[in-house]
Amino acid sequence: MVLFSVLILGSWMLLISIREPEERALLLSVETVLLVLEATIEVFIRRSLFPRHLFHQKLIMTVMPRKRQTVEKFIGGWMRVVSDAASQSFARRLRDSDVTVAEFVLLRILLHSDEALFPGELSRSTGLSKGAVSKLLDRAVRDGVVQRTESRQDRRYQEVRLTRKGRNLVPRLEKLAQENDDEYFSCLTKSERDSLVRILEKVSESCEVRDMPAD
Repeated sequence: MVLFSVLILGSWMLLISIREPEERALLLSVETVLLVLEATIEVFIRRSLFPRHLFHQKLIMTVMPRKRQTVEKFIGGWMRVVSDAASQSFARRLRDSDVTVAEFVLLRILLHSDEALFPGELSRSTGLSKGAVSKLLDRAVRDGVVQRTESRQDRRYQEVRLTRKGRNLVPRLEKLAQENDDEYFSCLTKSERDSLVRILEKVSESCEVRDMPAD
């Protein structure tokens, strides 16, 4: 209630110094509003409808906003922030081609493979379950970018390879990936980019996480 008391006292002092009737009337109206507001809040406080300590806390937070706290991130935290932002941006770029990030990773592995691969090998390379890989392959086959054939060595297994359409598509998707990298890492010099790649490769080898994430 101290704040309202100060405002009311100030209005009375100002009222004494004003001689024009219209200005005195306006100030009296403002003072009346302050008195009514003060009385209303006092009633709420007394009836425990608005606890006094909450009112004081709210008043202090309004008059003196709390400074925003910043929490220092660990290395993994910074990596997650950048990785999430870059991955989401890349996913948006792929939408026009009707391809997901997981499909891109799978197709790229097939493009850079010297021979046809088995679904199990794709599962290990992407870190996806065999069921998830199977669904991705089903869609890729429907889209005409992948073909599955019986293995010559064992007909119980199927070999997976890209079609001509798939081989033409993947380089375009890789260009999108490069454009996305340029957007997020253009602030780094070439030397800094090379250093970053070497550092990440070193951490990856140390943790034995060589598979390309597909999500």
